[in-house]
Amino acid sequence: MTRPTAWVLLHDLERTGVPIALARLARWQATADAGSPALDLHVVAGRDGPVRIDLERSGAAVVALGPRVGRTLAGTVAAGLAQSGRAPSAAAVRGIEWRRRLRPLPSPDVVLVQGAGAWALWQAVRPALPAGCRTVVHLHELAVALSRSLPTDALAPLLHAADRVLAVCAPVADLARAAGAERVELVPGTAEEPVPGPTPAPGSRPGSLAGPVLLGMGAPSWRKGTDRFVAVAHELRRRHPEVASRWIGGAPSGSEAWAVGADLATAWDPPTDAPWDDVGPPAVLAITSREDPLPLVALEAGLRGIAVVATPTGGLPALLADGRGLVVDGWDLPAFAAAVGRCFEDPGATEARTAALRRHVAAHHAAAVVGPRWLAALLG
Repeated sequence: MTRPTAWVLLHDLERTGVPIALARLARWQATADAGSPALDLHVVAGRDGPVRIDLERSGAAVVALGPRVGRTLAGTVAAGLAQSGRAPSAAAVRGIEWRRRLRPLPSPDVVLVQGAGAWALWQAVRPALPAGCRTVVHLHELAVALSRSLPTDALAPLLHAADRVLAVCAPVADLARAAGAERVELVPGTAEEPVPGPTPAPGSRPGSLAGPVLLGMGAPSWRKGTDRFVAVAHELRRRHPEVASRWIGGAPSGSEAWAVGADLATAWDPPTDAPWDDVGPPAVLAITSREDPLPLVALEAGLRGIAVVATPTGGLPALLADGRGLVVDGWDLPAFAAAVGRCFEDPGATEARTAALRRHVAAHHAAAVVGPRWLAALLG
């Protein structure tokens, strides 16, 4: 029996939330039903990146329309047209090139727009889609990220054209409804249980830190609130000088380095495929984001017994409710630092919160729980 073909469109294949969320569901699909995937997945990304390997290992075919760094010839021409004020011509050049690259792919039965960043790809391929091809939109963005991913007047037409609209958390679903989506289904991110095996001793990786650690993760940015993280670390050090601070995901650069204060005593670890390898209690994950729908690191921390203190953004208040974590106003940095301090001061209460978070993540964010909903939306 021929499997339905799905094209999955996404902006890039970097090791960030939207591509990783897709890779985890693709991996679940590859192993579900006795290893007989229900969908023939073809991933189309605007830019290449390290998540390509994860997708290909899960049996997905991957087409990257642009390199990870730099541009193709068509991309260079399109960029020049856009910079000269000829945006429609730029879109036409990109569309012609992208459709040419996708001609060898099997005709899709469904197209999944994985994140608002894939809007330009969807616009380009839509004219070539066969009659009867369904469109599913999976939104992963809150207001600021949406405004940076597609034109402000483009969201409503995208949602109107979709047969199904999915959202990673309730606040994202609310934005979709406000833009005109009649029905929105919650399909959140997933987390995978740590693979059993020998665990390196904390501090064994070059550049890592042993002992109590205040931990941040992600690409340093305004949206991730890296400047807030450093301010919290500075305030925390007044009361708990034994607690080190560490950010995994790269160091801020340029004007961001100046704004963040990278000269303070925070260790900046580069991005890695295994950020949790030598992290364990006593550590506290501080999510100081100004805007974050449902960061996967919060789910991953939950499965590893790491306490989470977060700002009230996206789906984090719901995730950490009922004693599963601490949520503090991101503008009240002394209160945030005090909440982190309590995690170190009262290990009994912290252990109760982390145990509750682990149970919640296992029950609601395992791929075996989320995957069937995602697959049902694609299969129609």
